[in-house]
Amino acid sequence: MSTPIELTPAAPEQEPVEPVTPAPVDPQAPEPEEPTTEPQAGPTDPWADPDVARREIEKLRREAAASRTKAKDRDTLAAKVAEYERAQLSEQERLQAELAEARQQSQALQTRTARAELRAAAGEFKDPEDAVAYLKDRLGSYVDAQGEIDEAQIAVDLADLVERKPHLAKAAPAAPPAEPASPRRPAPDRTQAAGANPTRTSTPGDEFAEWFTNAAFGR
Repeated sequence: MSTPIELTPAAPEQEPVEPVTPAPVDPQAPEPEEPTTEPQAGPTDPWADPDVARREIEKLRREAAASRTKAKDRDTLAAKVAEYERAQLSEQERLQAELAEARQQSQALQTRTARAELRAAAGEFKDPEDAVAYLKDRLGSYVDAQGEIDEAQIAVDLADLVERKPHLAKAAPAAPPAEPASPRRPAPDRTQAAGANPTRTSTPGDEFAEWFTNAAFGR
């Protein structure tokens, strides 16, 4: 059996390349100029034209006047707000002052009432003002939220004060002296009585006088 023969294709033929010859340079030729960009014209100056300048001035004046009007309005509004706030603050301060004064008057009245009740209840003291002096810091506690006087608490505090300082209380009244027993009268001595009044013996004259008296008066 025969072996197949592989065939290698031949390389394509290359065409010859002609060398490039540079163009000759003329030493006297002028060099190329660089491109220049001309600046564009800016906006027109408004002050250069009198009419434009006048219009610009009038515009600025109108804006300034409007700005002054707005500023004046703002100042006027700010002044009104400040005045209103001052008025409100003054009214509030007045009401607070009146409320504080009413509270002080009410507390003073309640204190006087509690003092009077305490003095009236201190009847067992030598001087009721002593009880008031010792319990003056407690006067406010004797008045409740409705303004009523707590008489029971006053009695408790007075009893406690007497217990702590008994010398403030009145001395207990002394017992009245006992009446002496009346002496017993002796029984009468009948013997002495009989001796003092002896029995008389009637005489005839006595008997006649008795008879005459009876006869005269119809006895």
